[in-house]
Amino acid sequence: VFGSLMTIVNLIFKPGLVTVLLPLAAAVFSGLLFFYALHGQRPYVAKILFLIFIDFIFFPLGWITTAGSLSSMPYYSVLFLIVTFLLIEYQYEYAVPVLFMTFAIFLMYAEIRWPSLVSRYEPTYSTTFTAVGHYIIVAAFIGIIFTILLQRFMDVQSGFERNHTRDELTGLYTRSYGIKEL
Repeated sequence: VFGSLMTIVNLIFKPGLVTVLLPLAAAVFSGLLFFYALHGQRPYVAKILFLIFIDFIFFPLGWITTAGSLSSMPYYSVLFLIVTFLLIEYQYEYAVPVLFMTFAIFLMYAEIRWPSLVSRYEPTYSTTFTAVGHYIIVAAFIGIIFTILLQRFMDVQSGFERNHTRDELTGLYTRSYGIKEL
Protein backbone atom coordinates (compact mmCIF):
# COMPACT_ATOMS: atom_id res chain seq x y z
CA VAL A 1 0.00 0.00 0.00
CA PHE A 2 2.79 2.35 1.01
CA GLY A 3 4.78 1.80 -2.21
CA SER A 4 1.66 2.12 -4.33
CA LEU A 5 0.77 5.47 -2.76
CA MET A 6 4.33 6.71 -3.32
CA THR A 7 4.09 5.62 -6.97
CA ILE A 8 0.81 7.46 -7.48
CA VAL A 9 2.17 10.68 -5.96
CA ASN A 10 5.31 10.42 -8.09
CA LEU A 11 3.28 9.74 -11.23
CA ILE A 12 1.14 12.79 -10.64
CA PHE A 13 3.85 15.27 -9.75
CA LYS A 14 7.23 13.94 -11.00
CA PRO A 15 7.77 12.49 -14.45
CA GLY A 16 11.09 10.76 -13.62
CA LEU A 17 11.03 7.06 -14.46
CA VAL A 18 13.21 6.03 -11.51
CA THR A 19 11.02 7.88 -9.02
CA VAL A 20 8.03 5.92 -10.31
CA LEU A 21 9.63 2.49 -10.65
CA LEU A 22 11.48 2.49 -7.32
CA PRO A 23 8.38 2.65 -5.08
CA LEU A 24 6.57 0.25 -7.39
CA ALA A 25 9.42 -2.25 -7.09
CA ALA A 26 9.40 -1.74 -3.32
CA ALA A 27 5.67 -2.45 -3.21
CA VAL A 28 6.03 -5.64 -5.27
CA PHE A 29 9.02 -6.89 -3.28
CA SER A 30 7.34 -6.10 0.05
CA GLY A 31 4.18 -7.86 -1.12
CA LEU A 32 6.17 -10.97 -2.06
CA LEU A 33 7.91 -10.95 1.32
CA PHE A 34 4.55 -10.53 3.08
CA PHE A 35 3.16 -13.50 1.14
CA TYR A 36 6.25 -15.55 2.04
CA ALA A 37 5.92 -14.54 5.70
CA LEU A 38 2.31 -15.74 5.78
CA HIS A 39 2.73 -18.96 3.82
CA GLY A 40 6.42 -19.81 4.12
CA GLN A 41 8.24 -22.02 6.54
CA ARG A 42 10.37 -19.24 8.05
CA PRO A 43 8.62 -15.85 8.44
CA TYR A 44 11.62 -14.56 10.39
CA VAL A 45 13.70 -14.63 7.19
CA ALA A 46 11.06 -12.56 5.38
CA LYS A 47 11.14 -9.99 8.18
CA ILE A 48 14.92 -9.69 8.08
CA LEU A 49 14.92 -9.42 4.28
CA PHE A 50 12.26 -6.71 4.49
CA LEU A 51 14.30 -4.73 7.02
CA ILE A 52 17.45 -5.02 4.94
CA PHE A 53 15.58 -4.05 1.79
CA ILE A 54 13.73 -1.05 3.17
CA ASP A 55 16.58 0.31 5.30
CA PHE A 56 19.66 -0.41 3.19
CA ILE A 57 18.45 -0.68 -0.42
CA PHE A 58 15.22 1.27 -0.93
CA PHE A 59 16.07 4.21 1.33
CA PRO A 60 19.54 4.96 -0.11
CA LEU A 61 18.31 4.54 -3.69
CA GLY A 62 15.41 6.86 -2.93
CA TRP A 63 17.79 9.35 -1.33
CA ILE A 64 20.17 9.34 -4.30
CA THR A 65 17.52 9.46 -7.03
CA THR A 66 15.62 12.36 -5.44
CA ALA A 67 16.89 15.61 -4.04
CA GLY A 68 18.10 13.96 -0.84
CA SER A 69 17.44 16.08 2.22
CA LEU A 70 15.50 18.59 0.11
CA SER A 71 12.99 15.90 -0.85
CA SER A 72 10.58 13.87 1.23
CA MET A 73 13.22 11.25 2.14
CA PRO A 74 13.85 12.67 5.65
CA TYR A 75 10.16 12.01 6.39
CA TYR A 76 10.51 8.48 5.09
CA SER A 77 13.60 7.93 7.22
CA VAL A 78 11.48 8.60 10.32
CA LEU A 79 8.77 6.23 9.06
CA PHE A 80 11.30 3.50 8.21
CA LEU A 81 12.90 3.89 11.63
CA ILE A 82 9.53 3.47 13.36
CA VAL A 83 8.70 0.41 11.25
CA THR A 84 12.13 -1.04 11.97
CA PHE A 85 11.65 -0.61 15.73
CA LEU A 86 8.19 -2.17 15.53
CA LEU A 87 9.54 -5.28 13.83
CA ILE A 88 12.25 -5.92 16.41
CA GLU A 89 11.71 -9.18 18.28
CA TYR A 90 15.15 -10.07 19.64
CA GLN A 91 17.72 -7.99 21.46
CA TYR A 92 20.41 -8.35 18.81
CA GLU A 93 18.05 -6.87 16.20
CA TYR A 94 18.49 -3.44 17.77
CA ALA A 95 21.63 -3.23 15.65
CA VAL A 96 19.45 -2.74 12.54
CA PRO A 97 17.99 0.69 13.49
CA VAL A 98 21.38 1.82 14.78
CA LEU A 99 22.99 0.85 11.47
CA PHE A 100 20.12 2.48 9.58
CA MET A 101 20.55 5.78 11.41
CA THR A 102 24.31 5.62 10.86
CA PHE A 103 23.66 5.00 7.18
CA ALA A 104 21.18 7.92 6.98
CA ILE A 105 23.68 10.24 8.65
CA PHE A 106 26.33 9.09 6.17
CA LEU A 107 23.96 9.88 3.28
CA MET A 108 23.45 13.38 4.68
CA TYR A 109 27.20 13.82 5.02
CA ALA A 110 27.80 12.48 1.50
CA GLU A 111 25.21 14.88 0.14
CA ILE A 112 27.18 17.82 1.56
CA ARG A 113 30.63 16.41 0.79
CA TRP A 114 29.84 15.16 -2.73
CA PRO A 115 26.86 17.15 -4.01
CA SER A 116 26.93 15.45 -7.41
CA LEU A 117 25.98 12.16 -5.70
CA VAL A 118 22.40 13.30 -5.23
CA SER A 119 20.32 14.28 -8.25
CA ARG A 120 19.10 17.83 -7.82
CA TYR A 121 16.13 19.36 -9.45
CA GLU A 122 14.87 22.89 -9.33
CA PRO A 123 12.18 23.55 -6.75
CA THR A 124 8.98 24.05 -8.66
CA TYR A 125 5.30 24.18 -7.94
CA SER A 126 4.91 20.44 -8.59
CA THR A 127 7.94 19.62 -6.41
CA THR A 128 6.26 21.36 -3.49
CA PHE A 129 3.10 19.32 -4.01
CA THR A 130 5.15 16.14 -4.27
CA ALA A 131 6.81 16.82 -0.92
CA VAL A 132 3.45 17.67 0.64
CA GLY A 133 1.90 14.50 -0.80
CA HIS A 134 4.71 12.37 0.59
CA TYR A 135 4.49 14.15 3.94
CA ILE A 136 0.76 13.37 4.11
CA ILE A 137 1.41 9.70 3.28
CA VAL A 138 4.11 9.41 5.96
CA ALA A 139 2.01 11.25 8.55
CA ALA A 140 -0.97 9.01 7.79
CA PHE A 141 1.10 5.83 8.15
CA ILE A 142 2.66 7.04 11.39
CA GLY A 143 -0.83 7.89 12.66
CA ILE A 144 -2.08 4.42 11.71
CA ILE A 145 0.90 2.78 13.43
CA PHE A 146 0.36 4.76 16.63
CA THR A 147 -3.39 4.06 16.56
CA ILE A 148 -2.73 0.33 16.29
CA LEU A 149 -0.17 0.49 19.10
CA LEU A 150 -2.54 2.48 21.30
CA GLN A 151 -5.34 -0.01 20.68
CA ARG A 152 -3.03 -2.92 21.55
CA PHE A 153 -1.90 -1.13 24.70
CA MET A 154 -5.50 -0.50 25.75
CA ASP A 155 -6.39 -4.16 25.12
CA VAL A 156 -3.48 -5.35 27.24
CA GLN A 157 -4.29 -2.82 29.96
CA SER A 158 -7.95 -3.89 30.08
CA GLY A 159 -6.79 -7.53 30.27
CA PHE A 160 -4.59 -6.68 33.26
CA GLU A 161 -7.42 -4.79 34.88
CA ARG A 162 -9.83 -7.65 34.28
CA ASN A 163 -7.35 -10.15 35.73
CA HIS A 164 -6.78 -7.90 38.74
CA THR A 165 -10.46 -7.41 39.52
CA ARG A 166 -11.81 -10.91 38.86
CA ASP A 167 -10.67 -14.38 39.84
CA GLU A 168 -9.67 -16.45 36.79
CA LEU A 169 -11.21 -19.69 38.06
CA THR A 170 -14.54 -18.51 39.44
CA GLY A 171 -15.05 -15.21 37.65
CA LEU A 172 -15.96 -13.56 40.97
CA TYR A 173 -14.54 -10.24 42.10
CA THR A 174 -11.29 -10.47 44.06
CA ARG A 175 -10.95 -9.44 47.66
CA SER A 176 -8.60 -6.55 46.86
CA TYR A 177 -11.10 -5.18 44.33
CA GLY A 178 -13.92 -5.39 46.90
CA ILE A 179 -11.86 -3.56 49.53
CA LYS A 180 -10.89 -0.89 47.00
CA GLU A 181 -14.52 -0.35 46.00
CA LEU A 182 -15.66 -0.04 49.63
